Amino acid sequence: LLLLFLVALLILATGLYLTGKLRSDGVAVDVAGTERMRVYRLSILIHALARELGDGAGPEQAESDLRARIGEEIRVFEAILSGLRDGDPAYGLLPAPTTEIRNQIDATIRQWETAVKPAVRAALETTSGDEAAKGLAEYERVAAELVESIDKIVKGMAADSTRKVEYQYLVGQLLFLLLLVIGAGTGYLMHRFVVWPLLGLAPPQWKKRQCLTLN
Repeated sequence: LLLLFLVALLILATGLYLTGKLRSDGVAVDVAGTERMRVYRLSILIHALARELGDGAGPEQAESDLRARIGEEIRVFEAILSGLRDGDPAYGLLPAPTTEIRNQIDATIRQWETAVKPAVRAALETTSGDEAAKGLAEYERVAAELVESIDKIVKGMAADSTRKVEYQYLVGQLLFLLLLVIGAGTGYLMHRFVVWPLLGLAPPQWKKRQCLTLN
C-alpha cells in the first residue's frame, strides 16, 4: 500500500510537470504567432518608407522614425526566433521542446539571414524611393516563404502540445485508478486490523448486533 501511495505521488508530480509544460507551450505558440504579424508589419513600414522617399519632400523626422521602427522590428524578430530555439525569460520562452521543432527554427533563422534580412536592409539603407520600392518588392517575394516557415514552427509546437495533453489525460486516469485501489486497500486494512480486533473486545450482545449491521 505504501508503494502504491509513492507511485501515486510520482504520477501526481508528473501531471503537475505536464501542466507547467502546457502553460509554457501556450506562451510559445502565441509568441511564435506574433512573428508572422511582425513580418507583415515590416512590409507596411518598408512601404511607408518608400512612399516618404518617393515624395522627396517628406520630413526627415518621419523617415528617421520609420527607419528606427524597422530596426526595432528586426531586433525583436531575431530575439524571439532565438528565444523560441534556446529559451528567453524576457518573453517567457523555454528551449524548443523537440529536435524537430529546433531544426525547423534553425531553418527559419537561416532563411531570414540569407534571404529576408538582406532585402529589409536594402530597403532600409537606401535614400531613393525607387530603390526602396524595389527592396519592398523583393522583401514581399521572400517574406511569403518566411511566413510559411513560421507556420511550420507553430504547427509543430501545437502538435507537441496536443501530445502532452493526451499524456496528461492518461496520467489523470492512472492516478484515479490508483486512488481507488489505495482507498479500497485502506478500508480493508482498517476493518482487518482495527474494527475486527475492537469487536473482539466488545460484549457478546454488542458484537452480535455490530456483525448484523456490517453484514
